[in-house]
Amino acid sequence: MAVARAGESSIRLTYRLSNGVVEEQIVYRLQEPDLGVSTPEMGRPFDADGVLFRSVAEARRIQLAYLFPPLEHLEVVRAAGLPEIDL
Repeated sequence: MAVARAGESSIRLTYRLSNGVVEEQIVYRLQEPDLGVSTPEMGRPFDADGVLFRSVAEARRIQLAYLFPPLEHLEVVRAAGLPEIDL
């Protein structure tokens, strides 16, 4: 969900539906009384398997490893004046 100001008395609300479709809507100050907080049953649960999440996160990190130079941390250590790490 994202909110951006669209004028003096309106905002642009961007949100994703449960089926993955992204929608956008302009909400005016006059509509404020009609808005409410969703119930927990409507949200996404946080009861997923932690080990599976960590495995997927690590797989994604490995997929994106090509974006970062392998010895970049050594350059940061030298710039900060900290002792170097022997590899």
